Amino acid sequence: ARKAERDLGRRVNLVFPEGESHKILQAAKTISDDNIAKPILIGNPDKIREEIRKLGLDDLLEDAVLVRPSFDPRLEEYAQKFFEKQCCRDASHH
Repeated sequence: ARKAERDLGRRVNLVFPEGESHKILQAAKTISDDNIAKPILIGNPDKIREEIRKLGLDDLLEDAVLVRPSFDPRLEEYAQKFFEKQCCRDASHH
């Protein structure tokens, strides 16, 4: 389904829960550069920016959305979507 969405020109969002991790930031940069998805990085935005700059991935700041979950008004919405996806995945494995 995700490939089909990309083929139709709809860019998907991809959430990275460990947004301060160097491996995660490298992956998010690749996803962004290849126009696969818009990265959403979860964590402390100041720390994420600092790590992005340390790694020389400054372009990532133009595309990625930085989210501090405890202060983000969309937290409830994200939690609900995550819950729904988990329920669907769990139900399909039984």
